[in-house]
Amino acid sequence: GCVPMDKNMMREWDAPGLDILCRTCSFTSDPDPVTYDFAAACKRLQDAVKAPVFNPQTREILQKFQPVILNSYTPLYVQGDGNCLFRALSRGFFGTEKHHLHIRLLSALEMASQRPFYDEQLKDFSNFFGEAEYLCEPYCIEFKAASTPGSWSSITRFYAASAALKVAFRSYCPPIMNDYFMSSPLTRKICDRGVKRSAIPMVIVMWSSSIVPHEEGDFKPDHFVMLQKTEIRANQNDDGVTAVQIAESLPDLDKVPTTSTSDFQDKDPASPASRFPDDELISPAEAPSDEVDHEDDDENYKRRATWLEPAPTPIACVEYIGHYSGAALHGNAKTTREPYTRTDPSVLNAIKKASNTIKPREIYEQLKRKPTEDERPKNLRQVQNTKYHTHKRRRVEEIKQHQGGNNLGDNINQLHNAIHDHPFIQEIFLRKQRSRHRLIHNTTNSRYPAVLLLFSTG
Repeated sequence: GCVPMDKNMMREWDAPGLDILCRTCSFTSDPDPVTYDFAAACKRLQDAVKAPVFNPQTREILQKFQPVILNSYTPLYVQGDGNCLFRALSRGFFGTEKHHLHIRLLSALEMASQRPFYDEQLKDFSNFFGEAEYLCEPYCIEFKAASTPGSWSSITRFYAASAALKVAFRSYCPPIMNDYFMSSPLTRKICDRGVKRSAIPMVIVMWSSSIVPHEEGDFKPDHFVMLQKTEIRANQNDDGVTAVQIAESLPDLDKVPTTSTSDFQDKDPASPASRFPDDELISPAEAPSDEVDHEDDDENYKRRATWLEPAPTPIACVEYIGHYSGAALHGNAKTTREPYTRTDPSVLNAIKKASNTIKPREIYEQLKRKPTEDERPKNLRQVQNTKYHTHKRRRVEEIKQHQGGNNLGDNINQLHNAIHDHPFIQEIFLRKQRSRHRLIHNTTNSRYPAVLLLFSTG
């Protein structure tokens, strides 16, 4: 009577030996006196509450080897029963672990229906790494593990889950291994077949361990957890929090040594690559830069970037005043729902070099297998356009170099200029009011054939 319960709740709690204890009337739902099982009620309550629980082992691993991650993320508890990868994905995308078997089934179906993406023994194998950085098991073993509940998981299952769910997420492994084989391929953005390379990963799955290692070499990943974004709140009443200071102008850095642009061979000064939405104009300079950039959306916004040295790696000091409104949409983008993602210049250079002997579709198939999205072209059309414009510019340059232009007058001028440089041309006779002119060439050198050239200007 006192506890409002519907039919579904009644069926949920209708179990042998389990009764409802009303906090108001202190009577059980059974008319006969029974012993109330408080332990079972607490266990049922834990299963009903969906609040995440922190993972103490993973938190201790991060605190010991990479504590900076804990400033922004918190590892959540995931049950370790062999399904931890799919449980972590289920918790991240759906807020509960109960869909882990469904995700495992979809991943296994993906591997079965798209075998060329996962079986390296096939002739048309499409390697999602691009390089042999991570040695996967043979396809039959990988597929059997993917289709067996409670079985182990590898990086192959990450890509299968991405293609099955049509989402992008991130794989993270703490860089505490001495071997490059372990540190590089496990930390990456997972974006497989059918997923846009510009998709933002909403879930981070971490390679963890059931025990806390004593040293770096003892870390052996055998568990997966989800990293949840931590909400950072500032306590203005805390005496340890420094008060906000606002400057009216940017300070000068005359005494700070800087580095030269010539030290950065891999950076294109004409079109610097941007890793963050507000660093498009950051480039090394000979001296502290006094140039201040103004954004159209906020006239009070100013920014100055200066590269500092000496340091093990160059450091960019970026100073801000005002409010940055964020990345603007690209006017020439096909879609305006998201900011334009600029293709890395190295990708375009690779297309230009390969376009001499390889067809566009073959170039696209090769480059799309690269391990990271920054190394892949957007689509086949981009490869075709790049090859077309490259060959077009090359033809224009060849015409200018060998013909001098598109009319006879330009050809004659080029011929006059070549008389001092080319051994083939010895003399040119121009006769007044004659339609034909004579060119005397060198016949003593066997490299050049003895040909009499007559050309007309009329």
